[in-house]
Amino acid sequence: MASGGVIWQANLTRRALAFNQLMAADAIRSRLDAQAPDVRLS
Repeated sequence: MASGGVIWQANLTRRALAFNQLMAADAIRSRLDAQAPDVRLS
């Protein structure tokens, strides 16, 4: 029972970290878009 809880906690933590990385990447991208509207990525 306890080991199942640990595994579940680890999965939850990993999912939260992945979500935070996605949010951070999105924030950086939107900040770059706001700072350099005339720069185009080819």
